[in-house]
Amino acid sequence: MSRVTFRNSRGRQLVGNLTPAAGHASRGDLTSAAGRAPAAAGRAADDRAADDRAGVTGRPLVVMAHGFASDRRSRGRFPLIAAALAGAGYASLAFDFSGCGESDDDVLTIAGQVDDLRAAIAFAQSLGCERLGLYGHSLGGRVCLRAAPPQAATIATTGAPTGPMRYDWHDYFTASQMDELSRTGKVTMPQSGDRLRSQVVADSGLLDELVTCDQAALLGGVRCPVLLIDGDGDEEERQALAHARQGLPLLPSGSRVELIADSPHNLQGHLDQAIALLLDWFAEHLALR
Repeated sequence: MSRVTFRNSRGRQLVGNLTPAAGHASRGDLTSAAGRAPAAAGRAADDRAADDRAGVTGRPLVVMAHGFASDRRSRGRFPLIAAALAGAGYASLAFDFSGCGESDDDVLTIAGQVDDLRAAIAFAQSLGCERLGLYGHSLGGRVCLRAAPPQAATIATTGAPTGPMRYDWHDYFTASQMDELSRTGKVTMPQSGDRLRSQVVADSGLLDELVTCDQAALLGGVRCPVLLIDGDGDEEERQALAHARQGLPLLPSGSRVELIADSPHNLQGHLDQAIALLLDWFAEHLALR
């Protein structure tokens, strides 16, 4: 895995993790490089990045889009998914949306994240990947469906809100955050724990789109088979599951809804099941013919 950067159409730099398919040897070892002289460590990192890029050429690749106000690690989920994909012969690119993780500052909007995803796709294609798939968790899944890029052979999601969700923002934000949202049309969310930045700022329009989603417009523009994976272990997932089942007829032939019983929105305790479903799906729809 190597750290990569690229820019969206608005000129903001986005940061990602590029993981080549397994079996492609890398000359540079970033862990052992830490003990080397600075110049040698730098060359090792450059070698690793070059090899990882070479490991994409001619391979199928999955671009991975994280959820609301998260980052390219997706609370530890995406590195595990990337490793499983690599073992199955797929390269992957997980990236931070602008305003998230290590990417340049921005106010989060759906339109901005769609633009970021398209930049990630263009970057992946510039490396010579043979076939392209998308995977998004939660809001990232919505963004994948909203972008509906013609380059994608397939899209897979976990916990994606594909219809109007019932959120009471008072349950998610403090009184001062709600006041800020009312006054400015934006909400600032401090980040804690192992997050890569101190705060994320979201536009009210993004929140509005989550509760007023036009499902027919969202799903009607998709032209590739879609896998919608949802649980029923919490209210958010039960809503997403109901919308997925309702919207399935709007998606292209071959699309499918899969239930992971008892799984919560964060997939805790059920990530292995989600990974198994993803690998089966990509084997069917993304593997080189």
